[in-house]
Amino acid sequence: MEDLNTLRIKKQMLLIELSAIEQKINLYEQVTTVTNVPESESSKTKAIPVQTAPGKESTNPLKADALLKSIIKETSTPLPNGKTSLLVDPNPCTEGISKMTTLSPTNKSVQEFTPDYKKALNKEAERFYVIYKGPHAGVHTDWGITETFCKVDKVTCKKFRNETSARLSLATYQDDTSKTNQPLLRPKIQKVKEAHRDQRFDVPIDVQQMVNYPEISFEDFRTIWKKARAACPEDLVHEKFFTTDKKTKSLFNFLEGADAKLVYQAFQAGLIDNIYPSCNLQELKFFPSSMVESIKNFRKKVLKAKDNPIYIRCISSLPEWIQESTLSPYHFLEIGLSKANREIEQSQPMEDKDLPFTEILHPNRINGLRRISEKIIEIISGSKKKINYTDSHCIITSWSYNNTSQEDLRQASKFGEKFMNNSMEVSNATRQHFCRHAEQLFEEHLCHFCESKDSETKEGPPSEDDKSSSS
Repeated sequence: MEDLNTLRIKKQMLLIELSAIEQKINLYEQVTTVTNVPESESSKTKAIPVQTAPGKESTNPLKADALLKSIIKETSTPLPNGKTSLLVDPNPCTEGISKMTTLSPTNKSVQEFTPDYKKALNKEAERFYVIYKGPHAGVHTDWGITETFCKVDKVTCKKFRNETSARLSLATYQDDTSKTNQPLLRPKIQKVKEAHRDQRFDVPIDVQQMVNYPEISFEDFRTIWKKARAACPEDLVHEKFFTTDKKTKSLFNFLEGADAKLVYQAFQAGLIDNIYPSCNLQELKFFPSSMVESIKNFRKKVLKAKDNPIYIRCISSLPEWIQESTLSPYHFLEIGLSKANREIEQSQPMEDKDLPFTEILHPNRINGLRRISEKIIEIISGSKKKINYTDSHCIITSWSYNNTSQEDLRQASKFGEKFMNNSMEVSNATRQHFCRHAEQLFEEHLCHFCESKDSETKEGPPSEDDKSSSS
C-alpha cells in the first residue's frame, strides 16, 4: 500500500501536467493548424529496391521504424532561405503531444510547457521550524542547522507548513513570555555570617536548652509501675519486653517491635533499664526529635552501627508530684553496639513490700540521682566517653576510641553542676536526703542543707509541705 507522501507527490505531478496541457491548448489556439501541407521533396520516400539475389532484404523505408528514422534525419537538416520546417513528433506520447502535424514556432517554446516529472518527484515540500528559546530563537528553514541548534542549546522546536503560521506562533510566544516573566523586586536581606566550625563533628546541644517533657500523672505512673511488677514470660511474645526485677522495683527492657507509646511512658516514669530499638528507631518516635536525631547521628558515624543493632542503657531517677505540678526525672543514657546473642531474663511477677507507695519511691529516687552523679564524675575524671546530646534533664553518651574532648568535658561539667550544688528540680525532701550523697561524691559540694562536719547525720525533719507533696 502506497504511503501518504507518495500519493501527495503523484497528485502534485498530475496538477503540473494539467497546467502544462492547458497552456499548450491556449498556445495551439493561437497557432494556425495546417490541414493540407504540400509535401516537400525532402519528405518524399524511395521505393523498395528490386531484390536481385536471395538473402536478407535491406531495410524497407516504408516500415514504421524506417519511416521514423528517415523523418528525423530529414527534419534535422536545415532548410535554405530560412523556411520553417514541418515538425513531426517522432514519439508524441513521451511528452504528452498529440499525433498531428503543425507549424512549430520553435522547439524551445514547446519544451517550456513540458512538465518536468523528475523535478517534481525530487522536490520536497518546504517546512519552517520555529525555535522559541535560546540564542538561536527564530524561524529556520534548514532542518540540519535547526537540529544542531536544538542539540547545542538543549531546546525543542516546532514545525509549520507556511512561514506566516510560524512567525505568528513565535510572536505569540514572545508576547506571552514578556508578560509572565517580568522581574520581581526582591528585598535585600543582609546575610549573617556564622562562626566557622568543623562540620565533621556535631557540637552537643547546650545544657541550658530546655526540652519540655510531657508530664506524667501520678495515676499513669502507678499503672506503669504495676505493669512492670506484674510482668510475665508471655509479655515477651505479645508486647516485646521483659523486666529486670529487684526487691523494690522492676525496670523494662524493650525489644524491636515494642509499642512506642509504652516505651515513652516508661521513659517518663524513669522505669527503663535497656532499649534495643530497630534500625529505623520506630520505638523512639514519641521521644523529643533532637534526642532521636543524636541517636541517628551515632548510627551514621559509627560504621558498624549502620547495620548492626544498638542498645540504649538508661539510668533514671523517678518523677515527683508537688501540689498540681510534676517534676520530671533525670536521665543518663548510654548508646552502643548490641551483641547478637543478648541474654533475656524471664520476667516473674513481683510483689511490693507492705509499705506506703511513697516510701517505696523515695529511696529509689535518691539512688537514681546518685548513680547519675557517679556517671558524670566518671566522664569528668577522663574516661573515653563522647557526649552525643544534653539538655536540662537528659545526657546521652557513647564510648570513644579517643579521650574525652574539652568540649565534651565542658558539657558534662555543666550538666553535673546541678548535682554537685544540689540544685536539681526536685522537692526539698529529696534535696535534703541527697545532700549526704553529694558530699560523699563531690569535694566541692556545698548547699544550704549542709551542716557542720562534726554532725553525725545530715538529715533534717522534712517540712509539712514535703510530707504532703513528696512522691
